[in-house]
Amino acid sequence: AMIDAEGVILPPAQDQFSLPVLRGIKVEDPLENRIKAVERMAQLLGELGDDAKDVSEIDVAEPENIAISRPHAGHIVKLMLGDRDFQQRYQTFLNHVSEIDVLK
Repeated sequence: AMIDAEGVILPPAQDQFSLPVLRGIKVEDPLENRIKAVERMAQLLGELGDDAKDVSEIDVAEPENIAISRPHAGHIVKLMLGDRDFQQRYQTFLNHVSEIDVLK
């Protein structure tokens, strides 16, 4: 299902979208919690800017430790970005990913 900026769960859409999957929200969650989760997702995507195109999933189940998933070298990498400075933390990953690849 899709969710709008006001936290309202929308009926299935017929159109194709290129958006990351948002995890950590349930239909039974209070509307206020769903709104906050969508706001956090929007903040993260806004901070990442063009880098957001690589994000396949955003997990807001733990608001103090938002996680994103993205493909890398044939695998899905889950990055725990915390609750602020998303671009800076994501950039740290990008800056060091080649070092991580060497450790495989």
